[in-house]
Amino acid sequence: MLWRGFRSGEFEWFESGVWLGALGGAVGFLASGLVHYNWGDSEVVMIFFVTMGLSISIATRATKAAVAGVI
Repeated sequence: MLWRGFRSGEFEWFESGVWLGALGGAVGFLASGLVHYNWGDSEVVMIFFVTMGLSISIATRATKAAVAGVI
């Protein structure tokens, strides 16, 4: 979802930056999970959930705008 959202090109620079940052954060979180137990560390998981929530809210807002005919 993150890669398709970034590559779609229908977002402005801020939304694309959030998509790219969320993708990098997800890759970093999963790569760090190879050697660390990230799910037990509340600060790391909280940042991960906030980042994923931001990307989902951008996707939802863009979908609603496309349905309403704004885009």
